[in-house]
Amino acid sequence: MDIEYEGILGLDFMIKHDCQLDWKRGKICFDGVNVELHSQAIQNAVFRLSVKETTIVPPGSESIVAAQLVKTGRCHHSVKKDGMRNGYVSPLQSFHDRHDVVVAHALVDASQEVMPLRVFNPTENEVTLYKDSQPATVEFSIQILDDDTAPETRTPKSVGVIHTDDAADTESTTADQGQSSLPDHIQKLLDGAGCDLSDTQRNQAECFLMKFSELFSSGNSQLGRTNIVKHRINTGDNPPIKQCPRRIPIHKQAVADKEVEKMLQSGVVLPSKSPWASPIVLVTKKDGSTRFCVDYRKLNDATIKDAYPLPRIEDSLDSLGGSRWFSTLDLASGYWQVEVKEEDRAKTAFVTRKGLYEFTVMPFGLCNAPATFQRLMERVLAGLQWDVAVLYIDDIIVHGRTFEEHIERLSSVLQRLREANLTLKTKKCCLFQSKVEFLGHVVSGEGISPNPRKVKDVAEWVTPSTLTDLRSFLGLATYYRRFIEGFASIARPLHALTEKGKQFKWSDDCAEAFATLKNKLTSSPILAYPYDKDPFVLDTDASQFGIGAVLSQKQSGTRGAGCSLDREFAPYEFKIEHRPGTKHLNADALSRKPCAQCGLSSSTDPGKNELSVKADVEAVTPHPENDGDTEKLPRISDVDHVPNSATDSMTIPTWSKEHLRKEQLKDRELKMFIEILESGRTRPSWEEISSEDAAVKFLWSRMEQLRIQENVLYLRWEDATGETVNYKLLVPKAMRKEVMGQLHDVRTAGHLGFNKTWSRAKRSPVYWRNMRRDIYEHCVQCHECGSRKSPTKKNRAPMQEYRIGIPMERVAMDVAGPFPETCRGNRFILVVSDYFTKWTEAYAMPNHTAETVANTFVEQFVCRFGTPREVFTDQGREFESRLFYCM
Repeated sequence: MDIEYEGILGLDFMIKHDCQLDWKRGKICFDGVNVELHSQAIQNAVFRLSVKETTIVPPGSESIVAAQLVKTGRCHHSVKKDGMRNGYVSPLQSFHDRHDVVVAHALVDASQEVMPLRVFNPTENEVTLYKDSQPATVEFSIQILDDDTAPETRTPKSVGVIHTDDAADTESTTADQGQSSLPDHIQKLLDGAGCDLSDTQRNQAECFLMKFSELFSSGNSQLGRTNIVKHRINTGDNPPIKQCPRRIPIHKQAVADKEVEKMLQSGVVLPSKSPWASPIVLVTKKDGSTRFCVDYRKLNDATIKDAYPLPRIEDSLDSLGGSRWFSTLDLASGYWQVEVKEEDRAKTAFVTRKGLYEFTVMPFGLCNAPATFQRLMERVLAGLQWDVAVLYIDDIIVHGRTFEEHIERLSSVLQRLREANLTLKTKKCCLFQSKVEFLGHVVSGEGISPNPRKVKDVAEWVTPSTLTDLRSFLGLATYYRRFIEGFASIARPLHALTEKGKQFKWSDDCAEAFATLKNKLTSSPILAYPYDKDPFVLDTDASQFGIGAVLSQKQSGTRGAGCSLDREFAPYEFKIEHRPGTKHLNADALSRKPCAQCGLSSSTDPGKNELSVKADVEAVTPHPENDGDTEKLPRISDVDHVPNSATDSMTIPTWSKEHLRKEQLKDRELKMFIEILESGRTRPSWEEISSEDAAVKFLWSRMEQLRIQENVLYLRWEDATGETVNYKLLVPKAMRKEVMGQLHDVRTAGHLGFNKTWSRAKRSPVYWRNMRRDIYEHCVQCHECGSRKSPTKKNRAPMQEYRIGIPMERVAMDVAGPFPETCRGNRFILVVSDYFTKWTEAYAMPNHTAETVANTFVEQFVCRFGTPREVFTDQGREFESRLFYCM
């Protein structure tokens, strides 16, 4: 007998077979058979690994951490002496419990001083691994095969399994790795791969499934349980919600009891003493069986929603482009493999006729459950999402261009699931396929198409007779609208029936639209995957009722089918009207740059009412088809334009240049600077104007921006970017009231409030110092606004009812005064009143400092009536002091 595997002989076996150990000769004898014993010098030699340098692992990320063997005296000497340079790294559970990080199992080379460790941080906070901390151990008793020896070609010698009489009913078997059989449920999974696999690929797939066989649930095995992410139910300050149990039909009561008992045995639920309680609901499925549900709607209303996003289905499907091999994975009761935080388990409690129970795992029906599960899967498959696998909650699809690449990617995904302690549902998994169903679609190497089963449901859909039936049909059809060109226009009569307040009346247009949608969906094309390198083609169209587009791509010289995009116009949106012939000339002329033939000038003179050309004006039709027939274009020479800026329907008074100059010369400040600019004198020194008022100093500080145009003083005004330059008229004092009247009082101004009036004023071509303050005072003092506009109503907190327990439990106090000083020097009164009995007392005080108020309250009230449970004040300074709080 030659056994090369390790084994353990039990004491009962050794006594029964009269085993004798000869340590000197290295033999063991039982039943007259001598077996030679072999040993290694450092068999099962285990050493600890320590972190070489302090390393920070970011949240939700994986890092490579440098580690080294802990120096124990015999470490490197023993390893090199026995020639065992390969070691197997195992994480330490104690290190995981302290740091909440996951250290991956790995093979390392002991001849290297630095050994890399893969460390994953699944938490939301960064984790620091300090120098000399010990995250893992390394064992040097594992034999590593040479590279040219494949694991599946290694055939061990016969291993006899010896049974005692107590196990006589079990037959002796000979295990052979090359001839090992898969479990039945995994064998069915392999058989479902179809005939696309060659013999070599099938052998590789069989070895692959043997390696990960424990991940596939057989239906009666225990579910996995992960702690990478725990579900939290954040209800804020909402009080517990208690609901009474609902009545259950007699013939379903046993079903409910059986489901609860089953969950108790599997550890999914536990008996509870929670103040929360939600009722159960038994839903009959299509096959006649019953689904056990809990109505968490009120709990969901009290829960703060988790905004963690789910991937877009379109992006998930488009990322599969270029792949030829697909495998879909589905977790076995995925929600039940995620734990609920202990402090939130009480909130999941549900009530039955046999008592109250709470979930230890994440139940179905919680509003934040999809976000939690998506967060979990993205952390488990961090670095693999989109490139290797696409996931949507508990649905995973692994894709690859070749079989070898696909099985390598699938191995990476299953290894992550194994490390996370998650299990798969074998019946819902589909491996090594060229065409699979994913998210209601069929994906293959050719492209994306609707699910045939869903298409069949649409084809067999009877004519809707109620609004609910119609909405169900539109919901299913809309999910596949990217496959139907012009979906919005076709479904317009059906959408019109779903409008609020409209009577459901099935018309011929509705019947035609219903039949057209069914026909187009059953004959929909296979959409090609988009590729970055190939050019896209966008076809657009519009009508009076909607807009539409088809996005396609030229691949290998052929234009493949693309997705359809469309939208129906809402009633409040614009209407497209075709105007044939010369009716387009007005719009065509307005779209051009101002030119001489249109009678428009490009002058930027601030005093002329002419159009100012801006740099961003571009012609819609720079090369008109009718170049020679320019006489037909209308000449736009009578354009009314406010200088320099759009004034939002504001009307500035028409003043002549003579009138403006006359009024500016009457203003002392403006006259001073007009004379300085016209005489050509330099800017006055500060000593000359330091004694002047603020208005003069304001103009002096902006003297470089002052300009005289046609004998009128303007202020050069630039926008924030400096690209647009305007000239604003400096309004003299005598004319400011008239300008403010035009901004606020006239009928076109509308007596708007200050904010809107000031916004109009900023866009106007006028300016003066303290313009904002003057406009505010004008709006506030407006007689018409004051007589017609009611004052802003201040919000007041509603009155609240408060239940009082016992006398002197809740008291209120306040300080009144000052009053005329008494003969004892008192000027203030402390009033204390009980809410229950309305008993009120008043105490005289010389002042109302915190010390005086505190002493008076304690000596006069507390010493007589006792300490109240609650004290209410108006939060005055004396009540908010540290002394009063310490009291």
